[in-house]
Amino acid sequence: MRSLSLLTVGILLLSAPAWADQVPGNDPRIIIGSGSGSLPVGFTFLFGSASGSSPATSPCVVNGISEPDCVFQNSTNSTFTSLSFDIDEVLPPGSMLNCGIPVGGPFSTCSIGADSDGFFATFTGGPGVSPAGDFSITVDGWNPDSDFGVGANGMSPPDPGTPEPGTITLLLMGIGALALAARRKAVRAL
Repeated sequence: MRSLSLLTVGILLLSAPAWADQVPGNDPRIIIGSGSGSLPVGFTFLFGSASGSSPATSPCVVNGISEPDCVFQNSTNSTFTSLSFDIDEVLPPGSMLNCGIPVGGPFSTCSIGADSDGFFATFTGGPGVSPAGDFSITVDGWNPDSDFGVGANGMSPPDPGTPEPGTITLLLMGIGALALAARRKAVRAL
């Protein structure tokens, strides 16, 4: 009986290094918060981190410009209603992409998904980032020299003399649906 216990302990000790290799490290994450003193950005920009974590261990790089505090300014005339990150990177086995939503930040929700070449994270809800408003980006747990393609969706105050883009889109979709129905009816008549 004692030899069986020693054998079990020996097997556990020998397998511990292999088990430790399977335990995931820090899951990679992206956090969008508030801040001040920023670098202007438009609707699309390339965001990077030399160490895979920022701003704690390295500055952020946006479109080739280093920003030590990783705080950026919406330089458009529209409110950013969402920010989407396209991440062309394979995550380590067992790890999961996480979003950070700090209290008082510009966004209140985050959705995560996979695409053909990696992952994406989309931040929405909340007040967004107003024109000339600032926001911070913090990343943690990524591979060194990770790059993120960032795209913002914007909303600007409507011009009273011009239909809103959503109205035009609905109108065009309705015309398209009518044309498709008419075509199907003509094909059936033949």
